[in-house]
Amino acid sequence: LLWCFYYLNEKNGLPIAQLLLDAGADPHFVANAGGTILHLAAGSDDSSLEMVKLALNYQDVNHQFRAKSFFWKATYWALKMALRFGATKKAVEVFGHSPGMTALHNAAMFGNSPVVRLLLEAGADKSLCTDLGLTALDISHIFGPFP
Repeated sequence: LLWCFYYLNEKNGLPIAQLLLDAGADPHFVANAGGTILHLAAGSDDSSLEMVKLALNYQDVNHQFRAKSFFWKATYWALKMALRFGATKKAVEVFGHSPGMTALHNAAMFGNSPVVRLLLEAGADKSLCTDLGLTALDISHIFGPFP
């Protein structure tokens, strides 16, 4: 199910995702890195609004992801240490998503303004910060202006 929301577009992904959901796939599954179907649907520069809408039927728009596996927890600790010793926030964010990111942060990182608008209309909290202290607006400034 996660694969559908990340790799497939609306035309071929929506029917497959709906089929999997209808067959009992768990829409609340959290990946080892901490992401959900909503994070994945919003986290692409070519995210499908319909895929995001489908994910919103099952997910809290303000869910902040938290790593489950030791590998990802260690990775995030290393990112925090890199910041402490002078790495720029952009370098850290390019390396990987920080804990505490929401779907809004993901959409902002990819400059996907239609998805950002949809998430805000669905009640996304634009003041939520990642564990690195970044709002979605901060992330959009780091990665450049919206198209």
